[in-house]
Amino acid sequence: MARKMTGLAIAIVVAASMLLGGLGAAPATAAEVDLVEENGATTWFEGGNRTFLRFGQDAWFGVVWGTEEHPNFVYLVAIKARYLGLADVYENGRHLTDDQPVRMKVYTVYAVKLEHLIEFNDTSGDSIANYQRVYVGDRYNDSYVEAEPLLKRVSLRTAWTQSEVTRSQEGATRRWDFSLTATDLPYVTFPRGGNASGALDEVTFTFHLAATTDHVDDASVPHFRLDIDRRVGSRNVSFSRDGNVTWSGDRLRYEAKWDQRFVGWDFDPANTAPGLLLEMHTFAAFRVPLDGPDWMDRLLVSRLHEGGNVRLRDEFGERTADETDGNYAQPRRLASPSLRFGGEWSYIGDLTWVSNATADGVTQPVFAQIQGVVRASVVKDDAAYVGLVALVGMSFPSGYTVGHDPLFASDAFMPLDPTGTPRVGLWLVLALVLGVVVVVAAVAASKRKPPATPIQQAFRQEQSREEDWSQYYNHR
Repeated sequence: MARKMTGLAIAIVVAASMLLGGLGAAPATAAEVDLVEENGATTWFEGGNRTFLRFGQDAWFGVVWGTEEHPNFVYLVAIKARYLGLADVYENGRHLTDDQPVRMKVYTVYAVKLEHLIEFNDTSGDSIANYQRVYVGDRYNDSYVEAEPLLKRVSLRTAWTQSEVTRSQEGATRRWDFSLTATDLPYVTFPRGGNASGALDEVTFTFHLAATTDHVDDASVPHFRLDIDRRVGSRNVSFSRDGNVTWSGDRLRYEAKWDQRFVGWDFDPANTAPGLLLEMHTFAAFRVPLDGPDWMDRLLVSRLHEGGNVRLRDEFGERTADETDGNYAQPRRLASPSLRFGGEWSYIGDLTWVSNATADGVTQPVFAQIQGVVRASVVKDDAAYVGLVALVGMSFPSGYTVGHDPLFASDAFMPLDPTGTPRVGLWLVLALVLGVVVVVAAVAASKRKPPATPIQQAFRQEQSREEDWSQYYNHR
């Protein structure tokens, strides 16, 4: 029996429906592509309220939070169509068209969920919280294995009060400033924890949203050659990498800097080395259609190695992590204050932070950790929603008032042809050439690629089952 989809799955389905709904409309010119503010109630990410910025019909950025009617976490969200490069198309050696955007209705949801505050005793002295969040059956649950004492936690799933929004503009950059505040948040103890009496006085996230729209003539994008071999009874398609090219288009650059302030945490008097951890989920999910030619999902994402990864630096140096990493037995301390999400060629988004916080007016270091990178997926109607989830945390020194400043960033790029209109997608060109047939993919890579990851191998398997995405993030 199919499970009920909630939270992230619904958000992706709704977002994809909205995004795809605009594909049949007449293309806008560059002058008509504008940034539109959207506010009010939402059903995305389990419901609540939102402030979103929309760029044309292909990108949304903003913040979702809980209300009295729909208590919820705080999410920073970026939803966009991804242009994975440009391709020249040939049929039986005959040139058909140049520089078609490899768009293919591949939409990405990238988000950060602010989930828990956890008091821990740093008995190891390494400045991070040493524990394992239990991961069973493709999900993190609410069980913790403690390598050092975890005392109590506060869930950020609550009702948030929004301040007035201050709007301003500096040149091509538009800004929105507002805060979300929650008060008197109850404690829940861990098995080895202490006293749960009292409550956290206040949590405030002050958001500084900045969006810049500009026209660029030197955007560097991957370039491919796509060959269609038509024979009686068969049609084969092959991609080969052909370097990078520069292209013109409209670009939206988006940043959400937020000041996080925690006031009045009641640290346990028996805690000999108190620390405070902010636990977060960061995730990227990709919509891949199952109702079009077979090569769309299997070839585009798998063969172009765009299933997604996280680039970071930890004790092992600079490295790229994906869902094959799984859940770590112990957290790994990050050596640089950043995580970058992307595919092999495309950029999705960044999470960065300053390396210091203030605790009662004193500047002290912040230490970040990653708990694991795991796979998540769901099939709904005519699409597969496949992605990865990284569980991360930031550890702060103890204090009555603690403040810190992270940054969430992404962008959207709309390629334009010389007349100033958005380029028709490659998927449409191929649909006209191939019709509604199943295409057998034969790929000739111009350089050696690593084997496809389980995400990329799983699209066909995913058609036979559904999963509840709320299991990956809906923890109280």
